[in-house]
Amino acid sequence: MKKIRNIFFCLICVFIMTFTCCCFAKVVDGIPSENNKEGFKYKGRSYTYTGLYIADMDKKYMGVEKNYHSRVYFVGDENNPDIVIVSGRDNTSVYKADDYEIKTDGNITQVIIDPNYRDPNDTVLYKEKDIDMINKLISVDGKTQEYELENFYTHGNVLCFEYDGCLAADPQVKCGYIAEINDKWIYVSPENRENIKMSDDNSIVFYGVEIDDAQLISWIEKSDISKGLNY
Repeated sequence: MKKIRNIFFCLICVFIMTFTCCCFAKVVDGIPSENNKEGFKYKGRSYTYTGLYIADMDKKYMGVEKNYHSRVYFVGDENNPDIVIVSGRDNTSVYKADDYEIKTDGNITQVIIDPNYRDPNDTVLYKEKDIDMINKLISVDGKTQEYELENFYTHGNVLCFEYDGCLAADPQVKCGYIAEINDKWIYVSPENRENIKMSDDNSIVFYGVEIDDAQLISWIEKSDISKGLNY
């Protein structure tokens, strides 16, 4: 009986906390729901719906939008955000200010690992030693060969690069891929990643370069770059 009372008490506490958050969260006026794909204007800036990736640690929680109470996050100045994220129960939408440039080259300053497929989806490499190894990875020299992989999601990770302090990654432009095949690590450049051929069963055919640097392989296997993989 005591156990039942404890469970009931916990459920009541959860309900009260949820109700309080929904009722008393700050409403951010002028922000649409996450289902809006047409863009909007906010404090004089125009925003367009995008498919950009943003690391969770770079988002600032601002409150909720008024229609469905979806959570609102800003990237950049709280009074003049460069990027607005609206996260609901089922969808998350990312909007970029039209006058804000997403860097697609320069010095890599962060790498988001598999932002669309893993849980949690906010693993980011940003420490100097990790960025040094990433620069070593993308400079791997060797013969580009064709490979086959039985599952794109379980045997490889997407690497989305951010440049020169820009806190957003464009998956259509600068995302590489790393995979493990028969105890070998293969790096796929952003250019070759665009040519990956995927079948309905998630198997893929792709072009990449085998990594033979022992120090780099050791780092890959110990770092978050290989998180969640079956190898």
